[in-house]
Amino acid sequence: MECLSGFKTEWEKFSAEVDRHGKQLATAQKSFDSLAGTRSNQLQRQLNRIDELQVARESDDDEETGAELSEWPPLRGVASA
Repeated sequence: MECLSGFKTEWEKFSAEVDRHGKQLATAQKSFDSLAGTRSNQLQRQLNRIDELQVARESDDDEETGAELSEWPPLRGVASA
């Protein structure tokens, strides 16, 4: 009986640790998903705004001076590189 009691005690400790690590993994996964999804989407929005401003500025420059487009490449797609 002592052997069975010892096994039960160790099983409960093991199960508690597995549960604790499972929760930590879930927290890490949620944090990673936020970084990979939400944060990269927000960065891409900012890059799109910069690109729109650049295009608008180039259009204004062309209209005012007849100059060629800026040598700066558009930023669209930089985040995926």
